[in-house]
Amino acid sequence: PLSTILILCVDLGTDMIPGVALVYEPAELDIMTREPRSKNAHLVPGKLIIYSYLQNGFFEAFGGMITYFVIMQDFGFRPAKLFYLIGQQGVVPPQGSVYDSESADFGNSNAECAGDQLINTTKANTSELDVLDWLFTVHKDVDLRMFFLECRDGQLISKDLYGQCKVKQISPVSGKPVCFSTEALKYAQTGTFCAIVLGQIANVMVVKQRKLSLFYQGVRNGMLLVGFGQEIILCLFLSYVLPFNITLGTRDISFLHFGIPALVMTVFLIIYDEVRRYLIRNYPKKPEEKFNWFERNCLWLSLIHISEPTRLLSISYAVFCLKKKK
Repeated sequence: PLSTILILCVDLGTDMIPGVALVYEPAELDIMTREPRSKNAHLVPGKLIIYSYLQNGFFEAFGGMITYFVIMQDFGFRPAKLFYLIGQQGVVPPQGSVYDSESADFGNSNAECAGDQLINTTKANTSELDVLDWLFTVHKDVDLRMFFLECRDGQLISKDLYGQCKVKQISPVSGKPVCFSTEALKYAQTGTFCAIVLGQIANVMVVKQRKLSLFYQGVRNGMLLVGFGQEIILCLFLSYVLPFNITLGTRDISFLHFGIPALVMTVFLIIYDEVRRYLIRNYPKKPEEKFNWFERNCLWLSLIHISEPTRLLSISYAVFCLKKKK
């Protein structure tokens, strides 16, 4: 649901400043009560990979997918029919054609039926159908209800792909309604990008402390707030500045599409991680055990940790050198 350009915007535009800002994160308040790390600890342990990709990463991705499908549905495309839609062929109607549900050809005079086969009257080989351009703006003004047709009993019928147009919006690029057009994909991709940004903000808020509650640790890192502001400003520029819309393929999404469908997963991510850390701190352990089950299996330890500033790494390295010399 993201274009290549928007993937680069995530990697280079929204990830970098909040990631660098974590260097300025104050140490956790309970850091001096923890045992030293093992000298055999890996730089990136398996627990960290599972936590990052299979837990928090899943919530972020799922929130983005929810936003994508909600926006496509609001613009008239049924989510269940979106799979493999890019590979389906049809007939491009003449320039300026208007969809007419009462017409035998639905307003597309280029499409006809030869028995149960759809033919394209503009081609020398009439059985050769057109491939729709979803990625760029070649077919931005085509009403797809005229494109995706099929023949049944020698008559043209519209494919069962569409729902109800719930958001009446005009694209600033095509000048036509977004519903039932390839422009809906641009809007869905932009909304998905904003949903991922909201997920990133929630993710940073929960990973900056390892055991303590977010509400106990608080937000004392001004640079992190600057990073959050930069992410939101980038979303606004990409969405509402027309030159960015034209060059990067983004669109002016409405407020309800500004990542709002992903808020459920964003809140769930924060709640989930608060519960996880609570169980790490308070779950009872057996007398013969040093750590409880959640601390053994859900607490990731590594030689680098984003919630600890660089000075603590220097101290740890100095202690390691002293022990080695001794």
